[in-house]
Amino acid sequence: KFYTQWGLDIYRYIATYYDEDRASKPVVALGDEIALRYSAYIFRNSTPSLNELFATNDEAKIRELVSNGLDASYEWSSEPLVVTFGSGEILDSLEIALEGCHEGDSVEVYLAFESGYGNKYLGMVPQKSALVWYIDILSVTKK
Repeated sequence: KFYTQWGLDIYRYIATYYDEDRASKPVVALGDEIALRYSAYIFRNSTPSLNELFATNDEAKIRELVSNGLDASYEWSSEPLVVTFGSGEILDSLEIALEGCHEGDSVEVYLAFESGYGNKYLGMVPQKSALVWYIDILSVTKK
C-alpha cells in the first residue's frame, strides 16, 4: 500500500507508489545494500521548515542551510547513506517502514519520538517530538 501504519507510532507514505516502472525495480529486503538520501525533521505541523531540519545528506538542503548561516566548517556529508538493510545501521523504525519499498521510491516516514529514539536524549530534537523522515531509495543491491 502507498500508505501504511504500524501501531500508533510509525506511518509510511510512498509518493512514487503509482510510478509505471516501480514494479520492475528491486525491492528492499533483509541483507540488501541500500543507498539513501534523507532529510529528517521535527514534525510540528503539515510542512516542516528548514528550522526543524536536524539531519540530512541532501546536497540542496545543505546548500540552503549554509546560505542561511550554517557554519560550513561543520561538514554535513552529501554522500548517500549506504547501509546493509536489517543490520541495525539505521533506526529500527526506519527499517520497518522501508522494508518492501522499491529502488527509486520516495518515502515519507512519520514517527513518534519513542519509535525513533526511545528514551535517549538527542541534542537538537526535543524529547517527545514527532519526527518525519523524507527518504529517497537511490539504489538496492541484492546480496
